[in-house]
Order: sequence, then structure tokens, then C-alpha cells
Amino acid sequence: MARTTTGAGEVRLLLEILKRIPSDRKISSTELLTVLENSGFTVNKRTFQRYLKELVEADCGIMCDSSSKPFGYRRTKTVTSLETLRLDNNAKLLLNLAKEQLKYQLPPEVSNSLDYLFSESDDPGRGSEDKLRQKWLDKVAVVSGSIPMMPPKILTRIFNEVAAGLFEGKQLDISYTTSDGKDKQVRVSPLGLVQQEVRLYLVCEYVGSGELRHFALHRMKDVRIVDMQAEYPKKFNLKSYVKNNHFNYGSGSKVQLRIEFTNLITAVNMKETPFNPTQKIVQLDNRNFELTVEIEDSILLNGWIESWRESGGFVKVEKNEIIENTKAGQS
Repeated sequence: MARTTTGAGEVRLLLEILKRIPSDRKISSTELLTVLENSGFTVNKRTFQRYLKELVEADCGIMCDSSSKPFGYRRTKTVTSLETLRLDNNAKLLLNLAKEQLKYQLPPEVSNSLDYLFSESDDPGRGSEDKLRQKWLDKVAVVSGSIPMMPPKILTRIFNEVAAGLFEGKQLDISYTTSDGKDKQVRVSPLGLVQQEVRLYLVCEYVGSGELRHFALHRMKDVRIVDMQAEYPKKFNLKSYVKNNHFNYGSGSKVQLRIEFTNLITAVNMKETPFNPTQKIVQLDNRNFELTVEIEDSILLNGWIESWRESGGFVKVEKNEIIENTKAGQS
């Protein structure tokens, strides 16, 4: 539910504005207003401009560069009371890795709300030269293990309402379009948010029926918070739901996978990064290797097998189904 600027909310908004003005670069009022809106705050543009003017004039450590348009706002380096993020080099490096990872997994409408945090990780330290700063930013990269895809567009207001419903434990009225093009409206109790590659899903329970479902956020056309407490099933566990229900690619059935292969490097790589704790690799009498693991049968698994069949020296691949899961629905 959108937060407004009434009463104590004005103080909260002023603090949020201060927190989101970077210290290492200038930000325009339009950019800053967009960041606030992406974080769920609703404020009139004229009121927002008045807040900025008052912050600059009140000696809160905010400078305004009016030498060119649009005006740029920056937090001065001397305002230590506002610099609450004291990141060491390890934390900055990890945050930059996270920033690169999110770039390919979340739409900018969602990830931009974290810009004020990532701006701290971009700063290599006080007194550093611009050349050193650029080198710092160039020392982090993320390589995708699959074909990169652009994340689908998620409306900011949709994400904000879903997040608020989850945080506040409130029911949601959702209007969405199914994968086969049908428009539907449902009332649900939100249970969790799941990311599958570049897609985000809301796991929820239909109000009244108790049926579990998961909906893609990019297919939602409208979401409204209902002022009624969400019902959380006593035995529900999000990790178990993800394990037992397919998200786009899985069949829902678990198999015992057995692969006989010849490549030593493949054996080393698979020992270093196993599928899961059930995986075992042994060397056979014929000097080949054998991998066994309990794993969900899926298109992704088939694609992995085919992509490594030749270079991994796969001699034999066998799948034996070991369990049949009861699946919930996807929309």
C-alpha cells in the first residue's frame, strides 16, 4: 500500500530523501523522486521540490549544484552523521557482485530502489583518484551459466503492493493474465516470493479454498492490498513448496540419475560443485567415472546433459523415477 506524507510520515520521508542522496555523485530531483517512488513512497512533485529546498537551506549537509540544468544534489563528505553505511573492502566487493548479478535477474524498475545502497559500494574510499575508482568498478563481473535473457517488465506499483502484502501479512486482490491469455481476478493470502532465473513468482493461497498457487509478477495487471489478515497454512514451508513444485521447467517428478563418463576434469568439476548432497561420484573398474544423484527431472536437466555429453565424455545416461509429487498450480 502506498505510503503518504501525513504526520510522522513527513519526518520519515525527509530521512529517506537524505539517505538516498549519494555522496560520490550528483543526482537530479527527477532521479531522486523516481528512486523514492520505486521504494513505495508517494509524494507530490511540488512538495518534494520544497523538501529538497528546505534540506539545502537547513544546512543538513546537502549541496545543490545550480550551475546547469537539471540541478544536481549531493551529500557532502563532511556529514559523518548521515554516513551510516561503513563498508569495508570485502563488503564493497560483495555488494558490487550482487549489483552485477541483479542486473541480469531483476528488471531495473525493481533493482533501482537499491541504488542508494549500491552507490556506497561504488566508492573506493575517501581521497581516491578517479582512475583508481574506475579500476575498482572494473574488477567485478558475473558470467551466466546459461543463455542470458532480459528480465520481463514488472510494474513498480505491482512489486510494491506484493512486497507490502507479504511484509504486513495482508490479503491481496490480484488481476492477472494467464500464460494462455485469459484475464482473471483472485483474492489470495501471499506466502512468499520466489525467483526463477529472470522471473519472479508470488506463492500464495486462494482465500476460501486453501489451494496453493504461484503467479508470475510480470503477468499481474493490478494488485490491491485488502485490509484483512492473510491466512498462513500451519504446515506450509516455502522451501518445501519450491522443492516439490515446478517453476516453468520441471516435471515435478524426482529421478535417480546415473551418468557414466570418461572425462577427469568433469569429475573434478562435479565434485567441487555437486547438484545436491545426494550426489556421489566413484571410479569404476574400467577407469570411467560414475555419477549418481537424486534430482528433479526437467527440461533444464536434459539441456545440461546434452550440453555436456560430448565434452564430458558421457558414455551412458540413465534416469529412473523414484517419486511422484503432488503439484500445485502455476499461472
